[in-house]
Amino acid sequence: MEHQQNSNNQTLQALCEAVEQRMGWKPNTPKDFDHLIGDIWQKTHERISASTLMRIWGYIKSNGMPRIDTLNILAHYLDYADYASFVATLRPESTSPTQTTPEPVTSVVNNRKKSMHGLFGICIALFIALSLIAAWHFCHQSDEDVKGRMLRKGEYFATYDDYLSLFGINSPYERHYKKLPDYPDIVLWGPQYQHPQYHNSGDSAALFPTISEYFTGICPDSDNWAITDFNEKRYYQAIANNEVRCVFMQNLVDSGFVFLGVYRMSLNMSNTDSVVWVRVADSCDLSNLKVLLNYRN
Repeated sequence: MEHQQNSNNQTLQALCEAVEQRMGWKPNTPKDFDHLIGDIWQKTHERISASTLMRIWGYIKSNGMPRIDTLNILAHYLDYADYASFVATLRPESTSPTQTTPEPVTSVVNNRKKSMHGLFGICIALFIALSLIAAWHFCHQSDEDVKGRMLRKGEYFATYDDYLSLFGINSPYERHYKKLPDYPDIVLWGPQYQHPQYHNSGDSAALFPTISEYFTGICPDSDNWAITDFNEKRYYQAIANNEVRCVFMQNLVDSGFVFLGVYRMSLNMSNTDSVVWVRVADSCDLSNLKVLLNYRN
């Protein structure tokens, strides 16, 4: 029993080290584990709680092995089919020594010459192949190069700056709502999920096909008329602006942001009580932002 426990601990430690190698650092603080949660979600679209990760890494004291479902998620993060597949890679293949008859000295020398000639030929062939690939790649850009960096629904970002920098924006002000300098009708929107004043409600399980935005916070006059007037103004302003929004929802998974897609105002579902934003595209090509203008009402 003790031997089995030691083996489990060693395997779990190997799994943690593999995850750390994948991340490039070792989690040591609660914020580090939040980053790991987001990284796992972006890679696998599977969730692990911060407390579970803290127990696995020993940040919180725990006895026994984690659940197999948890171990499978970490294995998926490492591109394995499941935890058992990861464990299988830790078992060295057994080898049995075999006796061989020593070769004559002349045979050994000849074999070494042949090996050197063969290795030299392989190096030449490899050099030629790499040169041809580099030349072809220089003359013919791949489809991915032509399309550029693609944002896709579900992609995770830890901070405002992480996604704003993709659009060449570096500003400390009003980072949750930024118009693109070259295309003011395209907005980068970082709403907070279930905001206490603006709400931003919708179906989180489906990554928000629609987002309802309505204000019920404290207005300067603190009465119902002020709130109603505020929502009415936002409704007519949204119609007048007729903008499209690249939406990065905050607090959906943790304190970071999840890209939900490209949205426009729904003229059918919106009214003077709330503005409803509907997703019109799941991805965004950063090298061709102008095409987003085609999604306007």
